[in-house]
Amino acid sequence: MAISFITKQRDMHPIEVTVAPDGTTVVEKQTILAKDLKRTLTAMHEKEPTRSLMLKSDQSMKWGRCGNAFGDLQGTGFKGVLLKVVAKKTSGQPDGV
Repeated sequence: MAISFITKQRDMHPIEVTVAPDGTTVVEKQTILAKDLKRTLTAMHEKEPTRSLMLKSDQSMKWGRCGNAFGDLQGTGFKGVLLKVVAKKTSGQPDGV
């Protein structure tokens, strides 16, 4: 029996937004000021409106800071925001482990 998955095209390559516990904000591997997040993502949405967003942080992130970032992402025009929480990175450990 073959199993197939139906995935929306916009979820195949989401724009990654990483917010670190210290407030560092990274969009698509570019560090930006947190105050510029909304403006940056709104401009990206105008260029690629079919993509979704992925908010990524580690498990040490305080919910208040994460909630604020999530609120900023919701106001940029994208249809969906995916959440990704990874284990807290320790020195010498690869990303996502």
